[in-house]
Amino acid sequence: MVQAAQKQGDIWREALSSQNISLVCIDATVDLQELIQKRVEAGESLPDLLLLDMTTLRPNPYSFCRWCYAQYPQLKIILTSGTRIDVPPSERQWAIYQGALDLLSAFPEDNLFSNIVDITTKIRSVLNRLDSTPVSQQSLASALMSIQSIINRDTLFPSGDSK
Repeated sequence: MVQAAQKQGDIWREALSSQNISLVCIDATVDLQELIQKRVEAGESLPDLLLLDMTTLRPNPYSFCRWCYAQYPQLKIILTSGTRIDVPPSERQWAIYQGALDLLSAFPEDNLFSNIVDITTKIRSVLNRLDSTPVSQQSLASALMSIQSIINRDTLFPSGDSK
């Protein structure tokens, strides 16, 4: 998983971990093409899925998707839209046409529970692509409560000085 925005990455990590999905978080500055090639050359297996913030892919996310599809057609990619909470259907379709399985909008960060349906839909999309079990609502709700408390704390004490 590569996410440039920390809160978005935290939400994805906690939500997917709550569903027993193992994640490897990679710094947004890493050259993914090079990393993938090195893994293959070393005989390591490819990940089951790449969950990538499209704003981190250079020169652009669509050329990366095309490259992956040409080199490693079995590699599944889901793009996320950085911090944009609205993705036009035409942009989503273009991402799919370029080789991504989906393009998901960002999570609204202000109140996770008022957006539980949207969050569950996004998590379900990832789980479906992994042929995983259905969403565990109770585990997801617990993870979201934890994330929301961190967001609330960071909002109250933006300098990181909780008193």
